[in-house]
Amino acid sequence: MPGFNPDRVGPAWARRGDGRVFPLLVEAAGLSLHYGWFSEGRSGATSVEALRNGQRRFVDEVVELVPREAGTLLDVGTGTGDVAAALAGRGHVVTSISPDPDQARWARRHLGPALELVPVRFEDFPLGRRFDCVLFSESSNYVDLDNLLVRSDELLAVGGSLVLAAPFLRERSDVFTDLHSLDEFRRRAERASWEIECERDATAEVAPTLELGRRLAGGFAGAITPAVSRVIDWAAGGGYARLLRMLDADRFRSECVFLFVRLRRRRP
Repeated sequence: MPGFNPDRVGPAWARRGDGRVFPLLVEAAGLSLHYGWFSEGRSGATSVEALRNGQRRFVDEVVELVPREAGTLLDVGTGTGDVAAALAGRGHVVTSISPDPDQARWARRHLGPALELVPVRFEDFPLGRRFDCVLFSESSNYVDLDNLLVRSDELLAVGGSLVLAAPFLRERSDVFTDLHSLDEFRRRAERASWEIECERDATAEVAPTLELGRRLAGGFAGAITPAVSRVIDWAAGGGYARLLRMLDADRFRSECVFLFVRLRRRRP
């Protein structure tokens, strides 16, 4: 099994925010940094509020994936802290980590001392503590797969769970370039002696986020300010035309799969 190497990063690492994006998406628009959940499989809505509601439902689904008996939990990638807050509200003792200073500032301001927040990359989080669950909610693509599997095992208590809510590539894509391959994830997890305890394909429920995002993007196509342009460059890495390609829900359904998956390490 490959060893841990903190210099290796995931495919999304190069697309980190530059410090100007978080205030626009979160502080101005009031959005979270993750997909929404639309149980009907389509979204005819056109409002930002509809997206916010979908994101709240997404948080509920992530929380349900975490074992209720998991007393302590490491939340990798704080985002706005909405997932961590929901888990703490259910009684879990949550430690959340993120190297992003905007995420840390937001979480401390809005969640207060109830949430332990460590401003560090997953690769640099110190060993010594053990958790009942390690959670990656749309953060796994920033981390190299071998690093994710090796370090999670080192951080989990015996019998602990590794939980991921993440999009993966079904096949090669020239649009969704910052995702791990699903086949590669399965191969490496099997090689590292992880067993999939439960798995749910949520592609149909999250894809409407892109449909809604595309309609919202179309609404301001004629009034793109420099600030909005920076968001587009961060999100798409190639301007408005590429953003629209990334917001193609049908293409996402064809080339990607969004999984809710819980794993445990096989023991000799």
